[in-house]
Amino acid sequence: MLDKYTFDVDLDPVLQAALQEELDVIIRLMKASDDLKSIEKEQLFMRHYPNHRHYTHLISAQLRTCGGHAVANLLRGGKGPDYRTVVCDVADHLNVSYDKDDSVPVIERCILMSMTKKIYDDLGDKERDLLINSLSEQEAKAAIKIEDSKDEISKSNTALAVPQSRELVLKAVQQGDYRLLSTNSLLMLSEALSTIFSSLAGVAQNSIVNATDSVSRAAYELAHAISSGLDVVKRVLLSLLEIGGPSYKVTVPCVTQIASMRLRQSNALLTKSSVNLLAHNAHEDEAVSEDKSAEANDTAADSSTTNEDPDSSKEERN
Repeated sequence: MLDKYTFDVDLDPVLQAALQEELDVIIRLMKASDDLKSIEKEQLFMRHYPNHRHYTHLISAQLRTCGGHAVANLLRGGKGPDYRTVVCDVADHLNVSYDKDDSVPVIERCILMSMTKKIYDDLGDKERDLLINSLSEQEAKAAIKIEDSKDEISKSNTALAVPQSRELVLKAVQQGDYRLLSTNSLLMLSEALSTIFSSLAGVAQNSIVNATDSVSRAAYELAHAISSGLDVVKRVLLSLLEIGGPSYKVTVPCVTQIASMRLRQSNALLTKSSVNLLAHNAHEDEAVSEDKSAEANDTAADSSTTNEDPDSSKEERN
């Protein structure tokens, strides 16, 4: 397997920065489809399993091999294609509209929205409202720049902002346009879809079930609510996996999972940048406030000195 590995700029950095629980989902998806046997023979895998972060390069190579067609892989000397080819193949398989010059993250988001639209179109009114309301709440939080706040004022602000976000979310889902949604909403959608795919494959998503952050918890609750007892969701997603050959049973769920991982990492960077910016602005505001206070004190001192001058002059004349 090591002799078939080449670094992939669109996949390996995401796998290397992934959480252990996220990698475990990919490993278990591969194992459920009997696509893990070649990795299991590797010394590195046997030595470190189940600490998947020690062999992300093996996961990368195997996933791309799964995503490559058998004949094409033989022509490449047993190596799979690059990850971009795998993602484009999944997009084509799902009849997703995208531009050939789009980046991998953009194509992943197009795939997420296309699947969301397919599910939405087949849902009943109750489940449609649940999906739109869940996304609207995420959009409202993004709009008023709060993150899982338990403050009652923040909750009130979120409740007021939800109706304003609903129209935008509805348009995004009906048109399948990811550009209308925030990173938080896309992250919730990707985690919800990944949870449903994993459930269909018999793989439990412990990282979602045990999540404490608001987006992951909302994703799990949404996935459970719209798929529990709903044959329509299972039918739609199973149809996406069945058509085109057995490899899609691995690549479609894994591409969805990796899209979720990439979004989480991007969201973490954005959140960190926002926190740093807020801290920087607060520091500047404090510095400005101190300068103004010092200036005011100097002015007051000058004024006091001026007021004392006449008296001082009188004393000198006396």
